[in-house]
Amino acid sequence: MSEQHEARLQNLENGHDMLVRDYTRLNDAIVKISESLIALVVIEEQNKSIMQCIERQSTTIEKFDGRIDAIELQMPQLIESRQWVMVWLGFIVSAVIVSLIALVIK
Repeated sequence: MSEQHEARLQNLENGHDMLVRDYTRLNDAIVKISESLIALVVIEEQNKSIMQCIERQSTTIEKFDGRIDAIELQMPQLIESRQWVMVWLGFIVSAVIVSLIALVIK
């Protein structure tokens, strides 16, 4: 009988040791899950911040689009003004060259 009791006691101890190992592994897994959830919350907060920045940048880009459209409407006038400035500059340079030639010839 004593061998039976000892065998049962040994089986109980083995079962207890297995339960302790399983409990320890479960406890470690719970700790890792908790750490992962904390990291996920941090990432989610960063994601919210990034999305807010993107929304602000999108609004700024839309404002710039309006300004660019206004500039593009004025652009033909700027090009025409530049052409007139270049023509007048050409006349002035030509007049100076003609004056120099006239001075050299006299």
